[in-house]
Amino acid sequence: MRPKIFICCRIGAKTKEGFQHNLTNARMYTRWAVLNGYDPESTGFYYCAFLDDFSPDERKLGQELGRKRLEKCNFILLVEDGGPHSSGMIGDLEVAQASAVTIVAKTRQEIVYWLLQNDREASKRMFPTLL
Repeated sequence: MRPKIFICCRIGAKTKEGFQHNLTNARMYTRWAVLNGYDPESTGFYYCAFLDDFSPDERKLGQELGRKRLEKCNFILLVEDGGPHSSGMIGDLEVAQASAVTIVAKTRQEIVYWLLQNDREASKRMFPTLL
């Protein structure tokens, strides 16, 4: 059985374009997790498929539901993208620490490099604007 890993990355954005960019990044990080032997909980990506991230109430609901899933994970993948952690990421990290979930920190560049080295063709098709 694969260990569960929660994907902790930036999702929210001020614009729809930024939001879509962040969702595509989340898909890429989730692919990395699967190809590295994990069973990912990519709740930011998942809940944004049917909840409105631009609605404060729906965003909060998605975060609350996601954090319940986080508590059951073995690991949390903290993706560092060069900016400060978002408030959502900080909340996820607090839950992970309180639940004794092990933090696995990777930079966005490390994940991109791994995908280019180990999954070049599929990743280039799936994430042409990110790689």
